Amino acid sequence: MNEKTIARLGTVMFFLGGLVWIIFAVCKYGFELDVNVRQFLPFHLAAIIPGVLLRHAYPRLVRFLAGRVADKPS
Repeated sequence: MNEKTIARLGTVMFFLGGLVWIIFAVCKYGFELDVNVRQFLPFHLAAIIPGVLLRHAYPRLVRFLAGRVADKPS
């Protein structure tokens, strides 16, 4: 996969992590279910953290490693 695709996947994961809180609000306030933040936080973090890493850190890591390989003497 190229960097643009990886970054796009990171963006999608980031927004899915935010969508968790919309679902939480609908369950808690719309349906008046007895839900707790701790039930939704792991799903939020499971999407946000990898999403941010894919969006920002992965392309930089690939460029860094590509530069190191190109600088290696044969």
